[in-house]
Amino acid sequence: MKITRTIGYAIHATLELAEHEHGSPIPCSELAQRRGLPPRFLLQILRILVKKGVLRSAQGVFGGYSLDRSPDAVTLLEIVEALDEPFSPALPQLPSFPPAIQDQLASTMERAAKAAKLEMGKLTLGQLLRAAKNDRQFENITPLDRDNQAGPSTFNGQSEIKSPPSMVTSY
Repeated sequence: MKITRTIGYAIHATLELAEHEHGSPIPCSELAQRRGLPPRFLLQILRILVKKGVLRSAQGVFGGYSLDRSPDAVTLLEIVEALDEPFSPALPQLPSFPPAIQDQLASTMERAAKAAKLEMGKLTLGQLLRAAKNDRQFENITPLDRDNQAGPSTFNGQSEIKSPPSMVTSY
């Protein structure tokens, strides 16, 4: 499985819209500038996301794009499937393999596609935003602070290693 550049741009744009707390529309040109994306290509992506119900658009002077619903209600799977064909394993015909091997490969690929689809359906923009905010909080800690948080300490004369606080958002 591969995340295409198109899907990567869509994730960037939807995260930017999710981060915009006011819910007011953001023009494509501003989204492109904020994330360093090509405006014309981004416009095509945003239009598809509107058509698929992930985003909504508003025209006029104060127009632009916004999420159609809460960041916690928009999944990675929705974004991927809006821009790419629904997940289905593509296995070429392999005439040199006996049918039993072809069947087993196809079955395995089908299970892998279902698992990927299930996992992407669990991951929301809200979760990605929270993970990014946790990352930024960790980046703002000075190296000395990190040493104090994760460095060795002593308890009853024995050295003890502290683990850094978890930065992983639970799903």
